Amino acid sequence: MDEVTDAAQEAQSLAVRALHDSGDTAGLARIATNQPGWSVASRAIALCLLDRWAEAAGLLAENASWRTGSAVSAMQGELFGSLAELWAGRPARFGVHLTERDRWPLRTARRHRDDQLTSYVSALLVLGERARAEKLLDDEDFPETGLCDAERSMLAAMRGQAADAIGFAHRSVADRSRRGYGTGSAAMALSAVSILLRQGRLTTARELLATVRATAPTLAHLLEIAEARVDLAVGETGRATERLHAATRGLAVGTEIAWAELAELALRRNDRGSAETALDALEELASALPTGRVLLHRHLVRACLGREPGSECRWLARERGQPLELAVVTERLARHGATGPRTLTETTTSRKR
Repeated sequence: MDEVTDAAQEAQSLAVRALHDSGDTAGLARIATNQPGWSVASRAIALCLLDRWAEAAGLLAENASWRTGSAVSAMQGELFGSLAELWAGRPARFGVHLTERDRWPLRTARRHRDDQLTSYVSALLVLGERARAEKLLDDEDFPETGLCDAERSMLAAMRGQAADAIGFAHRSVADRSRRGYGTGSAAMALSAVSILLRQGRLTTARELLATVRATAPTLAHLLEIAEARVDLAVGETGRATERLHAATRGLAVGTEIAWAELAELALRRNDRGSAETALDALEELASALPTGRVLLHRHLVRACLGREPGSECRWLARERGQPLELAVVTERLARHGATGPRTLTETTTSRKR
């Protein structure tokens, strides 16, 4: 049975989400491996929730029956197909969906419009695109209170609202009833852990990270970056380096953070060759996925290597309007002589206000 009716597809989607929220990965795996009675779209969603995005993209590409059968299957196949391509570093399809929102499938049905909208907002936040996420919410007149706690935590973190970011993160892991498809959970953990570590709250950071990891979230490679930051906080540089390298193998999203961290660690041990390798990876990533965060990290590593002045990097960081990100950028530029100590003092003073 390749396709189902709209009502049956909605029932299957709810069942897949319930399995994900309850942590039943074995049940998801059975659906993903062509269990009789499940549609192509449902199998693809199951693969995505198992963090097997490449397989989901391949399934949707190889069997296009989801496009012409149930309208709900068509909507979900298009949504998850575009996300799978985005995470792999192919943002074209995702970009079309953002600019041609009037063509969203089933847009007039509120629950389907909201599912697509919140999924795209979550994706933008995972990419670090605060301004674009806020604009999408504004354009669609959608309240932030309608987002899941994971998305609200990421948004607060990007705005420099540390207490709110941590509060929403704790709420997110405590109450899984509003997780939906949960694509923002790992990215939320990364931003929340980064805040907690800067506050010196190592134990809380570890506890939050362990709790999120236990939920088997999608985009789990982002948790490796968070774990690496915990390792660095306790002086385990070698283990942190291994985790960061592991995070760069597979999906493209978020790897700019790992490559920039690897470049920084290489420069600290005077290993310019490894830093150059990290820059090469960032240059390649910027060609495929030129988000603001990718470009920022590319400019940051270039400046730290002395390839360009730090002014471009600092300008971009200020334009992005994310205080924690700006602080990290300024500290690294100052450490490597790419900006003056006065800039570091100004940034530190600004954060304390």
